[in-house]
Amino acid sequence: GQDMSPGQSFPDMPGSDYFPQIHALIRGVTGEVVAVVMEVLEGEGLGHKLRMLWQKEKQLPELDALRISAGVLQALIDLHATFRLHNDVKPDNIFCSVAGVKLLDLGACSPYQVPWMIIDPTVKFNSIIATTYVAPEKLQGFLGDERSDLYSLGVVMFEMFEGRSPFGYLSRKGFPRNLLEKQQKGEFEFKRSDPVIERIVKRLLAFDPDQRFSNASEAARALAEYAKGEFPFLANEKPFSTFD
Repeated sequence: GQDMSPGQSFPDMPGSDYFPQIHALIRGVTGEVVAVVMEVLEGEGLGHKLRMLWQKEKQLPELDALRISAGVLQALIDLHATFRLHNDVKPDNIFCSVAGVKLLDLGACSPYQVPWMIIDPTVKFNSIIATTYVAPEKLQGFLGDERSDLYSLGVVMFEMFEGRSPFGYLSRKGFPRNLLEKQQKGEFEFKRSDPVIERIVKRLLAFDPDQRFSNASEAARALAEYAKGEFPFLANEKPFSTFD
């Protein structure tokens, strides 16, 4: 095995409180990594929590949604500082632990300027739901940057604050082109969100990356203004009211 610095969350990345900590890498006889020893997390995944709430026709409290958004933004600030994209920001990769928000699944990370997914009518998508979090430029095969991860977070934030997907029903027939059409139209109906939150989420969900926040830090500042400057307390201090 190979010991790592305490708190390190990626083999060549500085430690971050917003990712699971890696304690050791287990290498095979030729030196390749065959297993990773990580910290044990106590808490609940956001994806599971949202599904349970929606089944009961309930919604995530705004404070929890704010704190989760703040935690994911801080995780992206830390990750993007290493010139990597996460590429898979979605509720099932967001964990609300007793220690705060953790962004999971760094295995999908890629360096900047590396194509991740190219639309192809012959490709069979395993999950329509998972693909709805992918930024439109990625679906079209263009090179993404940190704003692509911000788009994905925008979808997650819409779901947390509004209690439903921004895209409504998507048929497998014609997918993912029907998703791209809805992404481009941008006709997202807000019914429950504060107008400030609505403006933030709409900007995150802009079809044109140039119309989004330029980076996670800028988005975090906008969220902090709404939270009256209390960012980043939102992420990692008090226990979550709905994540006991």
